[in-house]
Amino acid sequence: MAKSSIETKSVKRYLEKKLKRISSPTIMKRLGRESIKLIKKRTRLQGQGVDRPEGRASKLKKVTEKYAKRRQAIKGKHRKAAKGRDSNLTLTGSMLDSLYIIQASRGPIFIGNNNKLDSIKTAAHHEKGRPYLYLSRKEMVEILKRYDTYVKNIISES
Repeated sequence: MAKSSIETKSVKRYLEKKLKRISSPTIMKRLGRESIKLIKKRTRLQGQGVDRPEGRASKLKKVTEKYAKRRQAIKGKHRKAAKGRDSNLTLTGSMLDSLYIIQASRGPIFIGNNNKLDSIKTAAHHEKGRPYLYLSRKEMVEILKRYDTYVKNIISES
């Protein structure tokens, strides 16, 4: 009877190589960019925020009547700026457009604003009941599905 053996060291090296690619900063940065797209879409187009990791997306708190009138008079608004008292955190678009990946390594992915003024505005909006930087459960599932696709592609490569 013919026998075959698999060298455990080579299998281990093969798996370690795949694992390294699966959790590489490149993949994490890609997921970070996709997370930013989801946050922008939900916030700007749907006027929704999320107040905790994997929380439920809900309508952002309305702005005051005074601010709504002031906002209406401002020239140079973003074409998708909210109207009336609705909020989508898009007056000029700079705050959402300044989102970037602070850190994307083998651990968690951190997203924030790339300038101090927009970071201050983000903190103020969170305090005023308009949190937006977290991913909802639904968005997290979408990101994990994309990650699964990356993993499958990496594993299927020879």
